[in-house]
Amino acid sequence: VQMPNYSIFLLTAMFPWIWLTNSIVQASGSLRNNASLIKKVNLSCAVLPLSNVAHEMVHFCLAIPVLLAFIWFTGGNFYLSWVWQFPLMVVVQLLFTYPIALIFALLNVYVHDVEYLIGISISLLFFLTPIVYPVDMVPAKYRIFFDYSPLYALVNTWRSIFLDGHFRSMQFLYIIGIALLAVVLAYF
Repeated sequence: VQMPNYSIFLLTAMFPWIWLTNSIVQASGSLRNNASLIKKVNLSCAVLPLSNVAHEMVHFCLAIPVLLAFIWFTGGNFYLSWVWQFPLMVVVQLLFTYPIALIFALLNVYVHDVEYLIGISISLLFFLTPIVYPVDMVPAKYRIFFDYSPLYALVNTWRSIFLDGHFRSMQFLYIIGIALLAVVLAYF
């Protein structure tokens, strides 16, 4: 890919993607792998997937300073708006990721192959989401699919925060809408 600062372009999308995918993959097996703990201790089933998502969130938050140092080292800009945008986006991604992880964890209790299908699906989604390539490389007739992709909206919002110091409001609102829909689906 021929573009300036491709490494920053790539990393600003990879870090949130890794948080999302690791959370979902780990959480999908959390209920089956800890069935004895759930039976012995009065523990809500929702806590175990949440612990996986929170664990990956901490990893992501600890990686942000490394990414910021890399941005500084490569001559990127720093923005004052990051002070409020980072925490807000962390909360939004948590609200986006946790219900999805909970749904897959619950589904995996009844359909045991879900855990393996998730890994395969995430690998496919990685290449269908513009993480390693800019969306401009996609032919115009296929870009409509990215307009409705919540994964692209999430990754692109993080990328625009890191690279431009602001987020695209429509994509941000779309992510919040999808997150709220996922919360409703997970708890009903």
